[in-house]
Amino acid sequence: MSICKRLSSQTKLVPDRTKRDPILEIKIDQHFDSKIYTSGSFISGCLEITSQADVAFQNLELVFKGVSSSQVSLCQHAVLPSIQTFLQRNLSIPDYLPSNRILQAGYSYSIPFAFNIPTRLPDAACEHKDDLIRERHLQLPPTVGSWVSEDSMGRCVRIEYLIDARLVLTEKKSKMPRQIQSSHLLRVKPYLPERPPLCIDSKSTIYRMSQEKFVKKSFLSRNVASITASVTQPPPIFLSDNLSTSGSLIKVDLQFTPISANAPLPDVYAQYASLEATTTHSLGHMGYFPDEQKQDLMGSDLIVSYRTSNRLEIGQSEKLVWEKTSMEFEGTGYIQDSSSSTHSARESCTSTNDVSDTGRIIYKASLLLPIKVPDTLKKLFLPTFYSCLACRTYAVRLSLTSGRYKTTLPLTMPLQIVSEGCTLPPYIEKSRDTRYEAEQDLDDATLVPYEQVPVV
Repeated sequence: MSICKRLSSQTKLVPDRTKRDPILEIKIDQHFDSKIYTSGSFISGCLEITSQADVAFQNLELVFKGVSSSQVSLCQHAVLPSIQTFLQRNLSIPDYLPSNRILQAGYSYSIPFAFNIPTRLPDAACEHKDDLIRERHLQLPPTVGSWVSEDSMGRCVRIEYLIDARLVLTEKKSKMPRQIQSSHLLRVKPYLPERPPLCIDSKSTIYRMSQEKFVKKSFLSRNVASITASVTQPPPIFLSDNLSTSGSLIKVDLQFTPISANAPLPDVYAQYASLEATTTHSLGHMGYFPDEQKQDLMGSDLIVSYRTSNRLEIGQSEKLVWEKTSMEFEGTGYIQDSSSSTHSARESCTSTNDVSDTGRIIYKASLLLPIKVPDTLKKLFLPTFYSCLACRTYAVRLSLTSGRYKTTLPLTMPLQIVSEGCTLPPYIEKSRDTRYEAEQDLDDATLVPYEQVPVV
């Protein structure tokens, strides 16, 4: 519903002064409700001002801005929201309004505008000194909280892109300026490319990239072997223009080390996999990456995490084939023999020479697991992003099981969801020419720092 229609439908509920106020309506060319914009998108349109009476005005402002907010509830009583305007670009306005600064009754004024969504935020949007943190925080975050599908970000985080028009009127009696405002929201899925895989320490408390367990033939028997499962970070999931997601592939490296000479080879398969989405938000600027580092408990800002888990579909994997490899002692370690052979999962280690004081036989195999988000899951998985007030990260939880030994091997690994495919206009690519630098300087000059507004 347009602003004009909305005002006319509320005529009986507003005072006479509002009836005489000009009506502002922002119209965007080739726009529709479900349209999605991205980095570099060209947006054009016009601001229509319709005056129902002779009205004096002082100034007209037309701004493209990005605003993020984060709220934290304390004891279910107080809510402390933090609001940050991370993007504020003043749009040039042609001199289409009357020179005498009076809007005439019965006239409609159309003011055109055009701009491109930038590929990065102005430098003033992030106050951190660390180069890596600034590099990620200066990437455009996606729209949060106004999609048609659920984005699983919760109700405490909201990120909006909007065109904001403000007309400052002159009051004859009070001589105090008064503003009339109109806004138009835009849904933005920015360019967020793939980043290098995380360097994960073996002592990480966030991820478990490797798992080893000893197995028994029965509950009361001794250990007959050990099974080790290791993974690396899988390829990213791509978010398409229509917000659908691609699949990914998990490669699991398995190692079976017999302790007993007659330990049968296991048949390892995936029991289930889930995608865990973590939304981390704060009242202040977060100076760390939640998917790489632990939270600094000594920090002054309150940081909260919100997690959702969704089951993933696991595709059909090939039959597991074990490769026999000889490991011999040399000093205090093992060396690998070049000779090897393959075995199916049903074969057993029956040779008494397989386990001896001078060497050890191990079996290795690889398990390839295609994963994807179910088509029936009506949720939107936003791309991985980091900003000063909020970020979204993902992890895959995989559970492997060995049916013969009834052993479970849980693993947790990071996963990226990336957004690519936009075509950038030449003047805002990485070749920082004069026009882009001028817009960057202007954004830095007009950008206001974030503010905390306590509401009780």
